Amino acid sequence: MTTNIKDKVIAITGASSGIGEAIARHLAAQGAKVSLGARRQGHLDKIVSEIVAAGGQALARAVDVTKRKEVEAFAEAAVQRFGFRVFVVCHALAAARAADVEPAAAVAMACQPGHAAVVCVVA
Repeated sequence: MTTNIKDKVIAITGASSGIGEAIARHLAAQGAKVSLGARRQGHLDKIVSEIVAAGGQALARAVDVTKRKEVEAFAEAAVQRFGFRVFVVCHALAAARAADVEPAAAVAMACQPGHAAVVCVVA
């Protein structure tokens, strides 16, 4: 299977463990530029170090998807570091539901109109 993921910018929430971490590692290994977000900065930093050591491009930023300003800052950090187009994988939206934030609203917070695509995986 051929993919067109090389050099794409992908922001992933819930990236400090589990499926979010696996998605980040896999996409980075395929050549994507990944921005990892979660509440546990220390875990993110370790994963980013390992991705970079393997030749990938990655950044880490603490983010709580129930807080709009944090989600906006997370998406903006990816844009500032890697470029204009961002593909957002919102894995941690189950937490948003627990805080009475609609998943669609959380996704909208992460995206700038006209230059982002979104995939939601609610575990």
